[in-house]
Amino acid sequence: MSRVTPAQVSFNGGELSKRLQARTDQNIYSIALAEMVGFAPMVEGVAEAMPGTIHVQTIPGPFRFVRFEFSTTQGHVLAFSAGKVAIFTNDALLTTIDTPYTWAQVQGLTFHQSFDVLYCFHREHAPQKFYRDGADVFGFEEYVFTDGPFEKRNKDESKTVSVSGISGNIDMESSSALFAPTDVGSLFRIESEDLGDITAWEPYTTVVLGQYLSANDRVYRVVGGNPDKDNKIRTGTLTPVHTEGVEWDGIASGVDVNDKPAGGVQLEFIHDRWGVVRITAYTSATKVSGTVLRHLPFSTGASGGSYSYVGGYWKNTYVEYEMPAVSADYSYGSYRWSFGSFSNTRGWPACGGIWAERLCLGLDSSVYGGVSGDLESFAELNELGEASDDMAFIAVLEDANPVRHIVADEQLLAFTAAAVHGISAASAAKGVAPGNIKSRKQHNVGSGTAGLVELNSRTLYIDRSGNRIYETELDPARNVEQELDLTRYARHIGNPGLVELAAQQHPFNHLWVVRGDGSLALAGYLPEEQVLGFARRPMAAGVAARTICSITDPDGKFDQVWIGVEYAGEWHVLRMAPWRMDGESEATACMVDMAALYEGDPLSSLTHPILPNSNLHIAADGAFYARTSDGDGRFEIAQPAAKVWAGLPFEAWLESLDFEIGGDNGPARARKARFGKGWVEVLDARGLAFGVPGSLQPLEELEGDSVTDRGFAPYSGLKFLDGMGDHTRHPRLRLERRAPMQATVSAWGGELNMEKH
Repeated sequence: MSRVTPAQVSFNGGELSKRLQARTDQNIYSIALAEMVGFAPMVEGVAEAMPGTIHVQTIPGPFRFVRFEFSTTQGHVLAFSAGKVAIFTNDALLTTIDTPYTWAQVQGLTFHQSFDVLYCFHREHAPQKFYRDGADVFGFEEYVFTDGPFEKRNKDESKTVSVSGISGNIDMESSSALFAPTDVGSLFRIESEDLGDITAWEPYTTVVLGQYLSANDRVYRVVGGNPDKDNKIRTGTLTPVHTEGVEWDGIASGVDVNDKPAGGVQLEFIHDRWGVVRITAYTSATKVSGTVLRHLPFSTGASGGSYSYVGGYWKNTYVEYEMPAVSADYSYGSYRWSFGSFSNTRGWPACGGIWAERLCLGLDSSVYGGVSGDLESFAELNELGEASDDMAFIAVLEDANPVRHIVADEQLLAFTAAAVHGISAASAAKGVAPGNIKSRKQHNVGSGTAGLVELNSRTLYIDRSGNRIYETELDPARNVEQELDLTRYARHIGNPGLVELAAQQHPFNHLWVVRGDGSLALAGYLPEEQVLGFARRPMAAGVAARTICSITDPDGKFDQVWIGVEYAGEWHVLRMAPWRMDGESEATACMVDMAALYEGDPLSSLTHPILPNSNLHIAADGAFYARTSDGDGRFEIAQPAAKVWAGLPFEAWLESLDFEIGGDNGPARARKARFGKGWVEVLDARGLAFGVPGSLQPLEELEGDSVTDRGFAPYSGLKFLDGMGDHTRHPRLRLERRAPMQATVSAWGGELNMEKH
């Protein structure tokens, strides 16, 4: 027989997977537990009893939570359901508005917030912008693509498209079956094969009003000028470059160096080599109608078409506007066309984000970057027809799997089911720009469809299996994103499947996760202190968590956790009660689920209207009661109380790993041992029972054979027990929370008597 006195003074390793519970050689063993339920592993090492949840609202479900926070004092929780979104702020429902989404689409939505706009993406639906206009005005508007992006240009010269006009509402006809009904709403770009019979602009050349001239692949019309003594007008010396409106190509007055009248005419921009149409109606596979967004070239006109184009110029008096009438016939069409990248036919962006002042969108294996500094444009060419560095780009990933998420980091990160890809500048000599883009696979840990969160400036996500949580962070030494499995010590956390994540940065570094069985899990996570530990947070019996998010509380100080649950056939919005801070101790705190609060004149009869015929746990002015409500949710307590929390109880306990300290005869593993004495150290704790598995004793002076009907003071310090159990080959300690009271567990241990064998 040998005697040792082991102690465990930290619990922030959390709950270990059973596969690791024999690994006494691992550093985490000394700070971990076999079971951690309803208690949270804190950075300081203590185990803190998790707070309860407060009932906020019952709303039609199912729904999904989305965080929308304009500032730390203007946070909103959005509950998206079929055709509706309920908006919560300041701990209450603000309003409900209509949305364009079905419930199936809601489940697949991805989001990106930029100030007071929330971009909403789904592959089956045109992107929407959910906007906030003032404190209580919200709405949706469609993100409308006007200038791109476009697919690669058609190269089959047998497939031509011709148009009935170059502006306004037109018809388009194709030589082969190109169109589908789902193309309505799509962009379509047409580029001329040539400029037809448009003559070139030259300096000092005599021209007539209405004459078309071409310069730098642009077509202009002469609409004004100052005639000379022979009533002729001549071009000037400035080659036209404008792409809209009317400009002079010379001074058009005085004389030149040769004492000849100076040239100069007014040139109206008509079109360049390409134009854009939005398809508005489908007639057949070879014919659609559309609205011209950017003037089309003359040479794309239909055979036999005759179009009149009128411009204008100011007469010499600069008072009167005159419209010359001209016409020209073209019958070419063009094989140089391309569909817009996004439509009901080709799909809409499945995800997006803002990076390097560009709106970047993901569809299939491509990432589309918009114009720098302009979140409304995806134009590939600037007003001069050049692909300058600030224009839109397309990056194609070497991955057959579609992009699921986009994250703006040092690089633009594109997550697929198979990998994470980094998009950055190909050459560090200049920034991200068309022609200076590279895509590089970072690692092979793909993501699931659940939303990503950020904690401690690290991106965390559920992998494609739905069973693990990963972190991705840039490794400066390798200049590549490295992956880290956060569930490597607690694989069992993911066994029922992981549904959704939420990050609670303040007041503590906590990562929350909704599990497939309707329970929650929490990880205490502070990488710089090498803190990583998981615990389970069961919901009360009959309550199933389905969605979660966090926003800043109304005071702008701490993060609140909001949980959407199913209970008794309805969907409910819950808000987790605040964590208590170091040194705080509240006599009547919310430590139950679906809780309702009463504060006012002392009462002994109260009602919890959403919990009729329920077994309630009640904290009332520091006292604890277990009561069953009637059909109206009414219950009574023994002593009138001014502050009452009533709700459903949830389980909370700690169970140690096998104590492995060694003895006089070597390692203690598998040797029978017995805790002759045990101790636990607590801070401001009430309602606890302590001992070994199967034999627990209450730590406070409880009344009767249950918990007290009157309040008792919280206790801080050591509690000792003798003769705690029989000999066993798995010597463990266990603590349970028996009453809905706050409790902090700092350490435990005891006197362990070990047999020789």
